[in-house]
Amino acid sequence: MKKIFLTICLMALFLTTAAWAVEQKTGKNVPAQNKLPDIPPISLKEKLPETAKIFANKPDPANMLARYVAVILKPDAITAESQLKAIFQLRESVIKEINEPVSEYMMQAEQNQTPTEKLVSELKSVGMQGIYAEGMFVALTVAPILESKISRIASDPFKLYLQLLQHHSDSMGGEYPYMNLTAKMKTLHIGEQLRKKYPASEYVRESYDAFMDALHTLTDVHRLSFKAHVQHIIGSVNTDFYPTGTEIENHKKFIAEYPQSRFNEVVKKILSDMSDIRMSPDGHFDRLYLVVTDEPRDFETGEKIVFGYLMNGMDIPHLIEIKQGFFVVYRFYSDETKARQALDTIKQAKPGAKIMMIDETHLPGHE
Repeated sequence: MKKIFLTICLMALFLTTAAWAVEQKTGKNVPAQNKLPDIPPISLKEKLPETAKIFANKPDPANMLARYVAVILKPDAITAESQLKAIFQLRESVIKEINEPVSEYMMQAEQNQTPTEKLVSELKSVGMQGIYAEGMFVALTVAPILESKISRIASDPFKLYLQLLQHHSDSMGGEYPYMNLTAKMKTLHIGEQLRKKYPASEYVRESYDAFMDALHTLTDVHRLSFKAHVQHIIGSVNTDFYPTGTEIENHKKFIAEYPQSRFNEVVKKILSDMSDIRMSPDGHFDRLYLVVTDEPRDFETGEKIVFGYLMNGMDIPHLIEIKQGFFVVYRFYSDETKARQALDTIKQAKPGAKIMMIDETHLPGHE
């Protein structure tokens, strides 16, 4: 059950990386100027023999993959950034198309103890790699590709964008994907450079999901206080250490290693007065006092509100869903006195802030 849940979480996270993925079959969202180089077809069985075995009876994904591989293996035909963009767009579509059959094959191979090194090597040679948890294959994601070509013909904003997406891809995987946040920090750092140097670039918009994911991970953190120990958790009012547990040393490392980040002071403030849930021995809490600043109509609106606060140096990091709706929250505590003190603090900037008391029955999925 844990593995199934992790797979769902990682797959949802993976899908956010395809910010400008295209549906090649329908032509949806394919910019007219982004044309692939005119390359003759190739034999998938000849170029990627191990991979071809998976698609022996699947002509549609096989043809899409062969089309992509033909271009990757002829880098000299790539002469413009628009062609690079088309190739990376096609790669995202290919990954979506072949992810399920590759995952099924890898699962069977693991069960049968069939070697997969050749398959893994073939996929990596064309810019795809696996996300793994406890050594088990979970999903396909992107790997570095065409690096020398990118260095020669890609614009600086596009280079930063590709670096950002690669760091985001590298940040996924592992039984506890938030235990090492180095790749998240790199994602955020590159995203800040992109926004600072090229604020009008299309890639600022295209990288929003990956950038927001990294920012969320480094700011939306809280403490679970048990009688004899504490834990740190990423996201909302989660109380399950698996799979969103983290080590707060990650956040301290960000403060130390990225002093120029516009979010450095925000993370410092969050760590100096962290949201805290007092847990009972059986893993529950009784009351929680939310210091609410906004009541957005939906998740997307709330996410934009939180993003705006963080971008402007305000340490208002939480977006919480309860049965009554969504709430942007400055801090939350089991201790009402702490909540009142936090309310006094945030009212200087948000006079309409208020306290809302909830218990576990207010959370979705709880009776």
